[in-house]
Amino acid sequence: QGIIDMYQNTIKKFLIRIGKLWQLNTFQISHEHLFSNTLRDFITGKIGLLKKTNSSKKVILFLPPEEEHELPLLFYHYLLLDKGWECIYLGQNVPFKDVEEAYLQTNPLIVLTSLIKSTSSKHFKLILKKITEIVPENRICLSGSNTITYKKDIPKGMKIIHNLADFVKVFE
Repeated sequence: QGIIDMYQNTIKKFLIRIGKLWQLNTFQISHEHLFSNTLRDFITGKIGLLKKTNSSKKVILFLPPEEEHELPLLFYHYLLLDKGWECIYLGQNVPFKDVEEAYLQTNPLIVLTSLIKSTSSKHFKLILKKITEIVPENRICLSGSNTITYKKDIPKGMKIIHNLADFVKVFE
């Protein structure tokens, strides 16, 4: 439970605090990037230690265009590999046509994305529309702060991750 506990109880709270300080103009973006990149290196190192598997349980992980908040996605990548899922990790700022190509080629059970970047309801709905043009609603899993902000805009068939308990419900 080491990395899970650390992420849930320390890192996640710290990232939220950094975001608030940055919005108040009391924290430089370079500080946030330094912390994020150090943490990214740590998580990718842990991912590299896990055994990759060919499993019938496949998941695509991606961030849509203009979304660069990769740390939650990397954390989910780690958790899924640890649970024996085959992960197709596309990363951040992925064009929807590339998501579609990956989806058609791999036929995953779930497509997971995280939506954190501050946006409007209209833009949030547009992102969901573009994803549902590629992937059936019941195979889409969303996470990130925008799933709270725009909860009413999320179709009922989509899975939502707000915390580790939600993650377990979706992927166990």
